[in-house]
Amino acid sequence: MKSIKEKIILNQITACEFLNNENNNISVFVQQIQAKKEYYINITLSKKIFKYDEILTNNSIPLDIYFILHLTPNYPISAPKLFCITSLRPINLNLCDAKDILYLVLEKEKWDNKISAKDIILKLPDFLNNFYEKNRGIFFIGRYHLNMEYDYKILSKIPYTYLNEIDQVINEKANLIEKRILLITDLFFLIFSFERGIFSYYNNVKLIFWASIKSIFGMKNTEKMFQFEFSKTEKQRIFLFFKTQNGNKIMDIVLENLRNMGIDYSINKKPTDIIDQEMKEKNKAKNESKLLPKIEVLDDDKKEDNKEENFDNNNENNIDNINNKENDSENK
Repeated sequence: MKSIKEKIILNQITACEFLNNENNNISVFVQQIQAKKEYYINITLSKKIFKYDEILTNNSIPLDIYFILHLTPNYPISAPKLFCITSLRPINLNLCDAKDILYLVLEKEKWDNKISAKDIILKLPDFLNNFYEKNRGIFFIGRYHLNMEYDYKILSKIPYTYLNEIDQVINEKANLIEKRILLITDLFFLIFSFERGIFSYYNNVKLIFWASIKSIFGMKNTEKMFQFEFSKTEKQRIFLFFKTQNGNKIMDIVLENLRNMGIDYSINKKPTDIIDQEMKEKNKAKNESKLLPKIEVLDDDKKEDNKEENFDNNNENNIDNINNKENDSENK
């Protein structure tokens, strides 16, 4: 016998699938992970949902825009997660950095379990149009969830500039190294730890660190390791160390992303030349720490909203309605 929560979810899934017949600009495909009791709703919006001619006639904008609505096992008591996996960089809509944009779409700060998955999907066209009109050029939107698990398949679909396994040095003296996943997008630097399970090798990964690329204060590549320095406050710095053969590539990517944002860091030499100079001038620590200027303070992650209480009691009426409909159909 299905629980109240399971019946509500199935009813919502059916309503989402009906959108394929109700709206020509929205299509939905639902994937169920039975072993984990969760759903992935793959949403496709046609470019035609935009109201602006400059977008409709812009050939650099994809014809379809893809989103993933992830209904976690505790949904609808807990909020789902919403990700955009299509780059809209040509019109300065930076939505696809692995950030959860659910609360932006809902225009709320707290989750309300009365909001259905279909309600969320139907809000997407207005959200894109309104956001384009009011917030062009804003770089940081959405939420990152520290210590929360992300599906690796979702991360691999999101446009990025660098995604790879990397060895993080936890304790150099003790030779303590942990295997991580490093994701560098146009705007952000993220580190995930492995959360392997019985379902797949890359079952889930946990976000353990994120920062804006603009908060990188310095980078240093040596023969043994690659070092990042982040500015958290005016006086506090965060240092991260990695063993990797791709140090030069990572540095070039970060610098190129800064250039794309229009940031002038007053360095005329190429990144590889900077590395060579640092190797020759090991004693000049001050010069090494000034590869990039401090631009912004590292943002803190917001805590996840509190769970809704008395969920079953609040939704009994919904289930009664479902059961009544089922009985009516049987009588007929």
